[in-house]
Amino acid sequence: MLLSTLARNTDVAKVAGKIHEELSSPYKHHEFTIVLHCFIGVSLFPDDAQEKDDLVRKAISALNEAENRGIPYLLYDKGVHEKAIEKMKLESDLYRAFHDRQFDLYYQPVVDINGKVMGAEALIRWNHPAQGLLTPASFIPLAEEVGLIDEIGKWALFTATRQASRWLERFNLYFTINLSAPEFESEHIEEVIEAALSQAGNLDTGYLKFELTESEAEREDHRWSI
Repeated sequence: MLLSTLARNTDVAKVAGKIHEELSSPYKHHEFTIVLHCFIGVSLFPDDAQEKDDLVRKAISALNEAENRGIPYLLYDKGVHEKAIEKMKLESDLYRAFHDRQFDLYYQPVVDINGKVMGAEALIRWNHPAQGLLTPASFIPLAEEVGLIDEIGKWALFTATRQASRWLERFNLYFTINLSAPEFESEHIEEVIEAALSQAGNLDTGYLKFELTESEAEREDHRWSI
């Protein structure tokens, strides 16, 4: 939709709000009540761009961000657009990272009050070729969003159990392995864990602890151990 008589951002916002209100109102079709979910993205000429293709692209960027936030409409913002571009690039890098084996596991010692090492927690890191070593907070939510979390989690589980099996031949330690909420909720989780234990030489489960860290729960400082 092209509007040519609006001079201020507040005018644009009023029009976008009115359009959203009209399109989102329930309407009857025979015996059915139909409700449409509407999101609107807006770009302004000449502030945001001077070419029509750029204006459309930036309006779409604002639309996508409005949908992500669950808000009716959003005016284009350069910072938001750049973040969206960065996210798309990171998503592309994430697919490449899995196939190029850019992930590593680091083992953080768990000690008692006397400083004695009692166990180790397996922590995944991404050796990003441009950004360096990335922590899970930088990429696990995106992996969940794009459907890569099961494959990444399976790799981490198999790698950690193999390492645990080797260390248990020399040390009496327990090992903590993190599971994401989507992994834990998977109907195949038991099969995956059994396969990991089997390939690690039927590892004794008494030495393992699985820790469930869920995105929303992390923000509330909640963690579950299994």
